[in-house]
Amino acid sequence: RLHPADLAEIASELPPAEGVGLLEALEEAIAADTLEEMSPGDQVRMLEALGPDRAARMLERMSPDDAADLLQDLEREDAEALLGQMDPEEAAEILKLLRYEEESAGGLMTTEFVTVEPVETCQGVIDSLRHRVPDEEHANHLYVTDPDGRLVGQLSLYELVVAPGASQASEQFRLGSH
Repeated sequence: RLHPADLAEIASELPPAEGVGLLEALEEAIAADTLEEMSPGDQVRMLEALGPDRAARMLERMSPDDAADLLQDLEREDAEALLGQMDPEEAAEILKLLRYEEESAGGLMTTEFVTVEPVETCQGVIDSLRHRVPDEEHANHLYVTDPDGRLVGQLSLYELVVAPGASQASEQFRLGSH
């Protein structure tokens, strides 16, 4: 019932074996969220103590940008070994991000975002979000794309919620300045 940030604080204060025990007792998605909330040093310490198989599963559940940041903090051989144990699609997404320097624009970007079509109604988008339960970190802005996947506008979550439910996303989005 605790938030992953609270779990991360508790796990970080425990001796490594007990912190890992806490992570292993959690459901994988919550454990991954907890790992994301830890400091880089604690992330590395916990990941190394988890063992390669469990560590690879955790990385698969983390957002790709956070997983890439964590892998950059590991020894190169260890990072490569973990990537080799991961699902190939998940590993490929992380590898794309690892090509960039950590503090560059590419290193700060994510491959997870929410897109909507211009003709979708605002209420339909809200209903869809309730079922998708996207990562809260990536749901603050929705990107309106045309049928070819090109960006045509942006819609904040606030703008979506206050818009009339029957209006289309195309009537609410903003262009240009973002």
